[in-house]
Amino acid sequence: RYREGCDFVVWQQVSGKKLTQKQVVTLIEKGQTRLIRGFISATGEKFAAHLRLNGQGKTVLAPQRT
Repeated sequence: RYREGCDFVVWQQVSGKKLTQKQVVTLIEKGQTRLIRGFISATGEKFAAHLRLNGQGKTVLAPQRT
């Protein structure tokens, strides 16, 4: 519904990790995914994180706390 003004989008690939359909559905339905491993940082290091929808409906990474 982009032509009608909807700008909501969930990209298929985030930080070098291709998301599964199940992960995208969970994100949309629950607002957060389970922990996803295999993201790649700008420095090339792998990390795990949850994806969340913020207050503006944008997808954000929530890195795993150590």
